[in-house]
Amino acid sequence: MNGFLTAQDISYDRDLYLQSHQERQEYYMGDVQVAFEYVDQVQEDKPSVVQSFFLETFVDKLHRISSLDPTFFTSEEIQKPSEDVLDKAYNTIQELALLNIFPENLDPSADDGICIEFKNGHAHNLYFELYNNGELGYLVEDPRLKKIIHNEDFDHIDDALQSIQAFVSK
Repeated sequence: MNGFLTAQDISYDRDLYLQSHQERQEYYMGDVQVAFEYVDQVQEDKPSVVQSFFLETFVDKLHRISSLDPTFFTSEEIQKPSEDVLDKAYNTIQELALLNIFPENLDPSADDGICIEFKNGHAHNLYFELYNNGELGYLVEDPRLKKIIHNEDFDHIDDALQSIQAFVSK
């Protein structure tokens, strides 16, 4: 049986998640359970099937962004994400997948780079941006109130990853 997560444009094979093994692993986007699987043993440094699936999905999205026609960026009046930004976005997604944290969306940033969006159980959105100039930005908004709750710049990617992890666990 196949399923489809429309907000993420992701299709998947549900039977893969219903295999009978010893331990149940659950995967969330914010507070919404998106998948689960049964595994014999969890290996911390090796992505599971579901982690690999989401990682491949977002890596494919990064590839599509890098392959966009240059007229797209010209028409949007933004610069194409640099190879360095694409590499950092990939590494960020990979690190977070190992923690069972998956983005809601990933797009070119309006400020020249990549924007990775996350949601949490309070219906807040977090936009983590990796800019072509090397800066890292983090913005949390309440879309219902159309209000920015928190805005921060980071000097190091590890600080940003810790903040993203704290945000999705709320």
